[in-house]
Amino acid sequence: THATVGGDEVKWITQPALVLSLAGGADDTYDGFLQMSEIFNLRLNADLVVLSACDTGKGKLRRGEGIVGLTRAFMYAGTHSVVASLWQVNDQSTSRFMECFYRNLKEGQSKAEALRQAKKQLMQIQVWSDTLKKEQSFTAPFYWAPFILIGSGN
Repeated sequence: THATVGGDEVKWITQPALVLSLAGGADDTYDGFLQMSEIFNLRLNADLVVLSACDTGKGKLRRGEGIVGLTRAFMYAGTHSVVASLWQVNDQSTSRFMECFYRNLKEGQSKAEALRQAKKQLMQIQVWSDTLKKEQSFTAPFYWAPFILIGSGN
């Protein structure tokens, strides 16, 4: 999964969108993009939506509206909270981060506390990097800071 703010990476997508896998292939009804306008039309009764792909917290600044993007669309569609990223994220650290976050939620922590603890936990993790040929840590804010919680933290 990837996200686009629209107009930059994919010229014919003019609004924020999630780029989804085309496992079944594209057809006339499925183009592989879940656009902001399509999300606005959903009727969700979700407590939490997690958007772990790159740039999912970005949007376009609209005068009088603020930032309009995927997070606003999911909130409008009925979710109480959204976790999103503010920049391009590293696949390996994001996978570990989400494991920590979901484990914390499963243990009964609030969404806000689960996110805070996942950030702290990620800073303690070290993994072997085949590219670097050494242990890699995720202590730099680049790895844990992009994830934000919008909406209810309970």
